[in-house]
Amino acid sequence: MVDLTISIISNNNRALIKRCLETIYENTKLVSFEIIVVDNCSRDGSAEMIRNNFPGVRLIENSEPDGFSANHNRALRVMSGRYVVILNDDTEVLPGCFDKMYDFMKSNPDVGCLGCRILCPDGSLQQSVYRMPTLSVLFYHAFFLNSIFPNSIRIASYRNWPHNTETDVSFVIGACMMFPSELIRNIGLLDDTYYIYFEDADICKKVLDAGRRVVFFPGAEIIHHGGASMKQVGEIALHNAYRSKLIFYRKHYGAHTLPLVAALDVIGAANRIAAWSLLKIIQPGQRKHYDERIGYFKRVVKWYFMRKNRLPPRLDS
Repeated sequence: MVDLTISIISNNNRALIKRCLETIYENTKLVSFEIIVVDNCSRDGSAEMIRNNFPGVRLIENSEPDGFSANHNRALRVMSGRYVVILNDDTEVLPGCFDKMYDFMKSNPDVGCLGCRILCPDGSLQQSVYRMPTLSVLFYHAFFLNSIFPNSIRIASYRNWPHNTETDVSFVIGACMMFPSELIRNIGLLDDTYYIYFEDADICKKVLDAGRRVVFFPGAEIIHHGGASMKQVGEIALHNAYRSKLIFYRKHYGAHTLPLVAALDVIGAANRIAAWSLLKIIQPGQRKHYDERIGYFKRVVKWYFMRKNRLPPRLDS
């Protein structure tokens, strides 16, 4: 048994996953590890590159593309590490990151999930800690309360939090999460009902419900190349994000909450369309900036009014 299993999904990011794997080998010195890469039908030669350049990596090649949870579960089912890391392929592991996270987990057996500090490629901080999604969170967002009280963790979440203190949190994003392998086997793997998005909140809620802690640990760092502007979020990504949101609320708070979730999302989108339309007039030099945001939230409103996007009332329907 090795100390650490590192699970990565390869999604047509040949150059990025090459750098990701290089940094794992370069910067992980004190723990033994295995890397399992699930290639999600990449068309850019990623699988061949991994076979040729990283013969020690266990490569699982999909015959058909699948979602975030389902792909990581393929790795989790065959993991042999005492602990497991779920890691994005568009990350770079900075020196000692996994060594420090592993040491922290060993020293704190009550911790069920550990997240690290995440940086953008320019070295700026990337938010990686959030409040657990609830109806109150949707309410705060719908009526701009998170903007009115930006420094309130209760209302605005951790948006302006400096991410520099070891802290118990609700959930950390799935770009980099470490778990005890035995805990994952006990509470169950990632929920593959989610194609992508909200699986990180879901697994953290399962960890918390099992009586274990979710902790943000600033002593370890990665670089994350991910992220897109609202304009760059395509229709498939938007569909997956909002469908996953409804799945999360139905699963954890009941199907009866879905009309309220939809109403709060639509109200929030309409409020932003109205506010940014006004700001376009007041600040004409920022027209492109506001048009991007208006366009995104118009798409959100449209999504909720498309009948095909409604979820069945039961998870197994």
